[in-house]
Amino acid sequence: MIIIDPPSFQKGSFEATKDYQKIIKKLPEIASQECILLACLNSPDLDSDFLIELIREFAPGFTFIERLENVKEFASQDEERSLKNLVFKTKVTSV
Repeated sequence: MIIIDPPSFQKGSFEATKDYQKIIKKLPEIASQECILLACLNSPDLDSDFLIELIREFAPGFTFIERLENVKEFASQDEERSLKNLVFKTKVTSV
């Protein structure tokens, strides 16, 4: 299992729109053949599709499985503006 949970924006250190793809590009090198990925994003300006598309483009060996429901303490009127915890899994190919 790989968990990616960087800060959404940390001045001088990490900015999701620029830096998240750098992490995702490394996934094919470090992921095992059967791997579960939890990718987290807590940015009101970026929706789930932001991560799904980055994974599709830079780590195509992963398939989107589901978005985990937030606990009630983090409930939001617009869930796409709240914490996004997305689960992906490597595609298993039969031989």
